[in-house]
Amino acid sequence: MDTNRIDSTENTTKFFDRFFAYDLLNRYPNHKLATEADYSLRLLWEAQRVYIQNWQFSRERVRKILYDELTIEILLNAICGYRIYCTAPWDLSIIIFAMLTICKYDQDLLEPTKMNELRSQSMICFAGSGFADYANAKNKADFFSYAKGNFFPLPKRIFNLGLSSGEILVYAYLLFREDRTTFKCHPSYATIGKAVGMSKNTVKKYVDGLEEKRLIETRYTTVQTKDGRVHNGTLEYTILPLNIAEEYYDAKQMKRLVQEQAKANFFKKLAIFDKKRESSKG
Repeated sequence: MDTNRIDSTENTTKFFDRFFAYDLLNRYPNHKLATEADYSLRLLWEAQRVYIQNWQFSRERVRKILYDELTIEILLNAICGYRIYCTAPWDLSIIIFAMLTICKYDQDLLEPTKMNELRSQSMICFAGSGFADYANAKNKADFFSYAKGNFFPLPKRIFNLGLSSGEILVYAYLLFREDRTTFKCHPSYATIGKAVGMSKNTVKKYVDGLEEKRLIETRYTTVQTKDGRVHNGTLEYTILPLNIAEEYYDAKQMKRLVQEQAKANFFKKLAIFDKKRESSKG
């Protein structure tokens, strides 16, 4: 699919009116299902990224999946079967996209309790004016403010990765500065430090910690002048998918547990040996 030809808000609206809302209205005249379906799909279509559990989908990938996989039947199943669990405007969008992706490979996730848990572990990120214009037209004031960039998402899963308060603070600032399309940003240590109240050396320590924990990657960029000379540029940060950090953290925890168990077994055997030696002396 060539997404460029339907990339604008106007063409996107025509696309959904033609392929989804129109068909749904024909089947269910004057039913609010059509409105809910239309709004949920627009949220997905205008998302910059979608996180479903440990999976991350780019805007292009989300649109291709919607274009290739979505059917009216899946849409109705999502709305009729799971909307009672939806507390936020984007919850139904997450459920629809989950049914198009990971639920195809794990049918157990379609069970309502598991689907509700899956919804709570997932997230949609927005950026850009296209969705903001649409949300404003729909009088979704809070969501409009979010889409315009007055807020940014901080995944709650980072609190399960053993981060220090300083690492969480620096990570939050990097997410705030991140380009939602490339997942990169270029603030200096001084800029980060000014924003979060840290010295440059302290910021560097926490950046190194985030990189060691697989939450980010960094690299130094270069700049070439007109006369061909190459100079050092800024430090580039790439925000990595959280599943990479979670897998690394779990592996470290497992290694630590194995080491602690081995140590405990050693001292247990040593105690038995000492007891036998004392008995033999007696």
